[in-house]
Amino acid sequence: MVWNFFENSFNTVLSIIQNIFSTVVSLPENILNGIKFIFIPDTEHINNSIDNLVNNFKNAFGVNSFDISEVFGTEAEIGNQQGTIQVGSITFTGTVFDSSFLLKAVNTFRPAIRGFIIFLLVLYNINQFLRFIGQEGLSLGSLFASSRKDD
Repeated sequence: MVWNFFENSFNTVLSIIQNIFSTVVSLPENILNGIKFIFIPDTEHINNSIDNLVNNFKNAFGVNSFDISEVFGTEAEIGNQQGTIQVGSITFTGTVFDSSFLLKAVNTFRPAIRGFIIFLLVLYNINQFLRFIGQEGLSLGSLFASSRKDD
């Protein structure tokens, strides 16, 4: 009889504890799903947006296909260009364009060009950050005038 009196209360307390435990256990998964919902767009929404852009492109330009896959992947190795010149009965055969000079130039200047572009990107990003926090950007010396005015 005493147990029957406390059984309902005990079951209620037990169900509350089970609900709290299941909530705590599922909390990390719910947080992860919330972060995914914020930062990862819905695939169906992206596909609908792409289809909308394709239809707008087709309607605006009257083109049913804009596949440019045959443009990419069509590169060929640069080779020596040879030619033959015939003057009267004399024939001259020779190399008109020697690709080894071009390949040496590309291999020599490519790292320098990449380094310069990376330097410009770093400088640009530093200036963007400095201006974001309210500071004047870096100057490249006397070649570029600073936009800061002294009072």
